Amino acid sequence: MNGEDEEDEEGGEETIEINCLDVAVDSAGAVTSLVVTTDGESFRSYVVVHPRIDRPGSVLYETDCWCHALWRVEDGPIYLVDNDGFLHTTERGRFERFDLGAPMGLYRLAEVAGELVACGADGVVLRRRAGSWTSIGRPMSVDLYGIGGTADGTLYVVGDRGRAARIDSFGWHDLHLPTDSTLLCAHPWGAAEMALGGENGVFLLGAGARWRLVDPAPSAHDLCAFESGLAVAAAGAGVAYFDGAGFRLLKEGIDAQAVAASGRYLAVAAGDAVWRFDGRSWGHRTFGF
Repeated sequence: MNGEDEEDEEGGEETIEINCLDVAVDSAGAVTSLVVTTDGESFRSYVVVHPRIDRPGSVLYETDCWCHALWRVEDGPIYLVDNDGFLHTTERGRFERFDLGAPMGLYRLAEVAGELVACGADGVVLRRRAGSWTSIGRPMSVDLYGIGGTADGTLYVVGDRGRAARIDSFGWHDLHLPTDSTLLCAHPWGAAEMALGGENGVFLLGAGARWRLVDPAPSAHDLCAFESGLAVAAAGAGVAYFDGAGFRLLKEGIDAQAVAASGRYLAVAAGDAVWRFDGRSWGHRTFGF
């Protein structure tokens, strides 16, 4: 997996940009990462697994598609969605790519009430039920970057310019939130509420038509349940922890884009590396292709 950059035609070194975009971790601490590389003209996506964070990982999959999000629970099937609206999955034992019928890119995967859901460009929302993916309408024309929901299956989607909606058995309901900043993530908070995070330090708690801003807050690119609160991928501010009253830093000095947790382990996708916290100390592996 670790290789030297090739030289260009003029004899200079080719610059390869490496970005770890998403991550999953199991209860034994094994980390699965989505990594995208680009030289400015072409790109490749990789799925890399580190059974131990202190040892080199192995590449499970690579593709010339730009993948945005990864989902995996324990050592189960891996799911990816890409910029063309396709799904890549190991459901049948090896990676296969399926057209989900999305008109453009899919940006986020999540599990809500035991079902996988996805959202993406131009307001698309998809749900996997009984092995089949179906569209849940498209009444919003903005790009949607975050999706999550409550235990009863109610979905919340968030996106450009503070636009958001609740989706339940009665249909879509626009949320009128006190922000016009782009929202990037949605995650359950408690039994009935949701946490919504995004750019410019916007962080909201609530449900239905009742929302309150938590201020001050870091910009939130991703959220996951960790210990008794939420871990926050706070971009250049690092990784924060929300306990219901406020935020404290768990890790600074990294560009945290995504977080995932299982048991005592917290994994973080950050720049050209994946990080893991075991409740006591941090370790990381840097990618090289």
